[in-house]
Order: sequence, then C-alpha cells, then structure tokens
Amino acid sequence: MKNYVLTLLLLAGMILNAQTAKEQINEQVWKPFIRHFSEGNTAEFMALHSKQVIRFGLEGTPNSLDWETYRAGQQHGDERNRQEQRKRTIDLRFEHRTAVDSFAYEIGYYRTSYELEGQPRQDFFGKFNVILKKELGQWKILLDSDHGGISEADFWKAQPLEPPTLPKPPNAIRIMDFVKIKPGKEAEALFFYENNWKIFREKALAQGYISNYELIRVKASESVNFDLILMTEFPDATSLEKVEDNFQPLMKELRPGGPVFLNDLRQKDFIESRFAVDEGKVLIAPEGD
Repeated sequence: MKNYVLTLLLLAGMILNAQTAKEQINEQVWKPFIRHFSEGNTAEFMALHSKQVIRFGLEGTPNSLDWETYRAGQQHGDERNRQEQRKRTIDLRFEHRTAVDSFAYEIGYYRTSYELEGQPRQDFFGKFNVILKKELGQWKILLDSDHGGISEADFWKAQPLEPPTLPKPPNAIRIMDFVKIKPGKEAEALFFYENNWKIFREKALAQGYISNYELIRVKASESVNFDLILMTEFPDATSLEKVEDNFQPLMKELRPGGPVFLNDLRQKDFIESRFAVDEGKVLIAPEGD
C-alpha cells in the first residue's frame, strides 16, 4: 500500500507540474499574440498563425483571407499606427476553451484600445472564435473569426487569460482526490464536480477557508487508473481541521436542496471509485461534495 500511494503521489505531482494544453497555448500563442499585436511586430505576429490559416470576418459580408492576404493587411495597419504614432493594445478574455489531441477550439472576447497623444483612449470590444492546431509541437492559429458589437460588460464577464496566482502558504496542506469514472458516464461526473465541488471551493477560496484548488482531467492508461484529480489546498492544519465546520454552512447556502445532478444520476451511478491522499496517507473521501 505504501508503494502504491507513493506512486500515486509521484504521478499527481507530475500531472500538476506538467503544462496542460491550455497553458501551452497561453505561452505559445496568446501571450506573444498580445505582445506582438500591441508592438506592431507583423512578422512575429503572423508567425503565430499556420500557413494554412483562414481569417474569416463575420461582420457585414463575410470575407475569407489566406495567410498572405492576412499578413499584408496586418502590416498595413501596423505601419499606419507607427506613422500616426498611435498606440494600440489588446486584451483577451475567454468563454470556452477545449483541446483534444492536436486541435483546440476557443471562444473569447477582446478589447482593442487605441491612444493618440492628447486624446482620450478609445476602446473597441468584440468576440472571437478560433481553431488552433499543433504543428511540429507548436500551437498555431488555424482559423480566426471575430465580430464587434460586444458590450464592455460581456468582456468582463469572461475569464482572464490566466487566473491570478496565489502564493502558496508556507504551512499549506494539499488533499488530492483520485476519481475513477464509470464507462460512458463522463458527462454526469464532470457536471457534478463543476456544479458542486468547484463552486463550493470558489466560495471557500473567497472566504479564506482554503488557499487554492484545481480540477484536473487525466487521460487514463494502464499505469494511471483514474480520470480526475481534485486538489484542495488548505493554508494550514487548523483550516483542514475546521473543514466540516466551514464547508457545511457554505454548502447549505449554495445548494440548499443538496447537490445538483445530471440525468438524475447520483454519485454511485457515475463514480466507480474515489479516494484521497494526504502526505502519503489514504483517507476516506467525503461524500456529497
């Protein structure tokens, strides 16, 4: 049992530290996208796009641009901004992000800001849909479509590129739940954890009961016999000891009628096994949260 738990801890550490597809896309595409767009660096900006890119406008009469036409238009805009000494920046927020194998589909919002010396800044808001493809280990934008007419409120409702990072408390304790989902019941399991476990922890984080949390999807294999890792970080041992006192009122407030389920299936219907690990000890995972 000791060796088995150690193996699980090592696997969990590797998974927690490994870059997810979203993190890779952030580093390889969106962070340099924001930088190069704002700096007017046409060559580096276009290098983030596949040579097979399709730039598809959704306002008025749809128009489709290939890589070279897109590059020429981008260069013209960059040069005009330099000539007019106009500062341009862009910010991105996201509504949906999915990656499967070497493809990713993302929906988000952008705020493009323009500034001329002595004049107030002008902000424009829009919504984008992109398909990304991994080419030779590097994520590239394959299809990019967008439209304006989006309110500032819509922009701020979406999620930032990266959540704010919280420093790990020196005495933090991490509890990791390992969940094996029954075949064909992934939708029900993910719905349960997204709409119960996750919202409880969002509230607990805001209240200071926990210091971090993470829901990690794992690709099961012969050596990894689970599908989800649910990590909850407590700032110290006292916070862990008070977990029931802190969480019970919170759960009653957010889910007064109890947990919500998809297709009227309960945990026993979609969870094959679940257990928690803390400092090399196998714990009994709490039910109903």
